[in-house]
Order: sequence, then C-alpha cells, then structure tokens
Amino acid sequence: MKNILLIIAGVMIYSCSHKKELDYWIRECDSTGIKCRYIDRQGEVKIPYGRYYYCYTDTFKNIAFVSGETGIIGINRKEEKLFNVYIFDNGPDYIVDGTFRIIEQNKMGFADTLGNIIIPTIYDFTYPFEKGLALVNIGGHSESIDPSDPLCEYHTWAGGKWGIINKKGDIIKDIEYDREWQKGKDILTNDSEILELENGILKNKE
Repeated sequence: MKNILLIIAGVMIYSCSHKKELDYWIRECDSTGIKCRYIDRQGEVKIPYGRYYYCYTDTFKNIAFVSGETGIIGINRKEEKLFNVYIFDNGPDYIVDGTFRIIEQNKMGFADTLGNIIIPTIYDFTYPFEKGLALVNIGGHSESIDPSDPLCEYHTWAGGKWGIINKKGDIIKDIEYDREWQKGKDILTNDSEILELENGILKNKE
C-alpha cells in the first residue's frame, strides 16, 4: 500500500511539473518584424499587437522584457510592471548567472528570471554576477572610452569606490576599493590589500 501511494505521489508531481513546463506564451511578430504579440500554445492571443513598442522575450514563462514609453520593462503574465530593465547593447540586459540588472532613478540592482528583485536598486553601477559574485560601485560616473571622439558610443564606469556582493545581497568586500582592469582581470586595491577578480573567482594578489 505504501509503495502504491509513493507511485501515485510521484506521478502527480511529474504531471504538475510537466504541465508547468508546457505553460508558456510565444512571441509572434508581423511581417515587419517590429509589431509583436504573445500567443499561447493553442494560438490564443494573450497580448495583442501594438500593446508594446517591441517584445524582446521569445518564450514568455514567468516574465517578459518589453519596451514602452518608459524604456524596457519587465512584466508578468498579468502585465504588471515589475521593474525597469537596464539597457545593454541596445536591448535588455543579458541574463547571466540566472540574474540581470535593473535600474530605478539611476540606481541599479538585480532581479531573477522569476521576476523577483533579489538586490534592491541602491548602487550607482553594477557589473553582472559571475559565479555568484558581482562588482558594485558607489560614487562613480560613466565616461567615454575615447574622450577625444565626441561620437564614441562606448562608455565605461569610472571613479567612486568598488566592492563585491553575493546574490543574497551580502557585502563580501566593503565598498572601499579602487578598480583597474588589467589583462582580463579586475584589480581592486585599498590601503591594506590587493584583490584579483577573474571569471567570478576572487583571490588576494601577491
């Protein structure tokens, strides 16, 4: 009897999980490739053409990135705005390590792919998470990588102080370091130590 109950429970869990995997909406664009809508797997329209300027997310499971009057935002299935998404490379920030950057009143934080804000928008700038660690900045500013070219589109973040956080928002290294990019590595220095961050691996530099 016990084995039968376990089998039934397993089948129910699998059924629910499988049903959830199949519960998604699909982006469908018109011949221009600009106007998009979302339909479910049966073809029923869930979000019509013209609701948003553009829809970036191909498969809408929990959240979708769409653009409207205020820029790129994250919405849920109820079309509730969850947050403003940081714009990178002319589109929504890339999903890295299960997270992406969000922005509010020029302050940055992080959200996950379920639509949860996991780090509030309290930093002036952040780099993406990598292996659970992210560089964050307070007091810095954006500047062109080529100040001599007024048309240069590429910028970097300079000045201020840098620190390191994890996905829980814990400060792993206090925001008191200067940062320099050297041969593919972030070098962080303060009065007492030199740190090296490469591919999400943090270590003291000898």
